Amino acid sequence: MPELPEVEQFRKILSPLISKSLCLKVTLISTEKPHKVWLSENDVSMLHQQQVVCSNVLRKGKQLCMILQPQQRHDSLLLKKDDLSDTTAAGIECTGGRNCLYLLLHMGMTGSIKSPGVVTSWGHKGSLKDDDEDCDEEGSTNVFPPKYAYLIFQTGEYRAAFCDPRKFGKCKLSVDLSSSFDLLAPDALSLCCSIDDDDGRDANNDNSNKNSSEAYQYALGKIVNQSTGIKGMLLDQRRAVSGVGNWVADEVLYQIKMHPDQYYVSHSQAAQLLVTLQKIVEVAVDCLAKGDAYPPSWLFHFRWTKTAAGKDANGNSITFIKSGGRTSAIILPSQQLRKSQKPRLPENHEKETEKEIGKQRHAVPELRKRKRRLRN
Repeated sequence: MPELPEVEQFRKILSPLISKSLCLKVTLISTEKPHKVWLSENDVSMLHQQQVVCSNVLRKGKQLCMILQPQQRHDSLLLKKDDLSDTTAAGIECTGGRNCLYLLLHMGMTGSIKSPGVVTSWGHKGSLKDDDEDCDEEGSTNVFPPKYAYLIFQTGEYRAAFCDPRKFGKCKLSVDLSSSFDLLAPDALSLCCSIDDDDGRDANNDNSNKNSSEAYQYALGKIVNQSTGIKGMLLDQRRAVSGVGNWVADEVLYQIKMHPDQYYVSHSQAAQLLVTLQKIVEVAVDCLAKGDAYPPSWLFHFRWTKTAAGKDANGNSITFIKSGGRTSAIILPSQQLRKSQKPRLPENHEKETEKEIGKQRHAVPELRKRKRRLRN
């Protein structure tokens, strides 16, 4: 499944579709077995009638969003129920001076965005570029539309295709961005944390982005001293951070030498994890932008042997286990599960707890007496 680095690459491929004057053309390529959540012919027809332009392309986690606005400004844009497919919330008025629609894209298991002449890379050492049969030796798409393309976007002469061999991807129109983006945890690329600070933030940057600082503190609070395994928390797109998938989670835990099922993570461990996470996604995004392979020391290059035995860059044997509902690659014994790691409670915690229970027991009869007095 494409994760944050790959989806960020797809966002950049879609960005040339942005225009203030040129209308966005959307073309559906029919198929006998359509996607479960996909644009309908009525959706496409409505977009063409509205003559929309793509004003921006956003990403949060693994979710992409193309912001569409009518070419000519109107006071409001009210969509009727029949204007959108069944998978879209309809009848909501978009006001506030920004008459916009949101075209939400999710890559699913095998989705990708391709454009003629644009190189798509995946970070592997042996094959840095997209090895699709529709690509030339340098990895750029030379046949358009490419194989498994089910949706074509075009602005002027620029074209991009949504390709999805297994058809688990999603594409739908919405008039409310918050119903999709706000449900996601902070983006893993926007934490703005640095190892220079004890808490993982940049202590020298007093003017750092406030939202990013809040995102870091939010993620930290969702990870520290939790009884859930750390990998399960990382894979949950709504819990601590969004954009993390199986290989990114394994890479982070490999580099900080933490077991995927580790629970009750300490404050310092969580800070180190978030710092490492942001560093990994930043390096990965930069490598894909340049068409380079990921660093040779990464576990990424050695984890694709499935359940077969393999070794990392240092010659350590790779072990595969189930964690967070996914197959996880770990190195033992460096990634040892520490079962004794639990939060330390104050010495008088039990006494204080007993006092609270006693107060609650005493409060129940008192409440009953007051009710009786009121009745009389």
